[in-house]
Amino acid sequence: MKSGLDPRDARRVVARATVVLMNRHHITDSEAFRWLQRIAVKRRSSLLVVADAVIGTESRATESPARSLPAPRS
Repeated sequence: MKSGLDPRDARRVVARATVVLMNRHHITDSEAFRWLQRIAVKRRSSLLVVADAVIGTESRATESPARSLPAPRS
């Protein structure tokens, strides 16, 4: 992930990850966003890095059943 990402592009990445979580786990927008925030804090990482990992996991979901991020609690 580029470190000098435009803020609008960063918001798009986070929004896309939120949609991925909503579709995958049948949760609301706010629950998905809160999950992203919680994992970022827990891993001492940025929201953007976690969102990028969620998007990357989605693209690999058909290749490997193992997931590197825990599922959000409903």
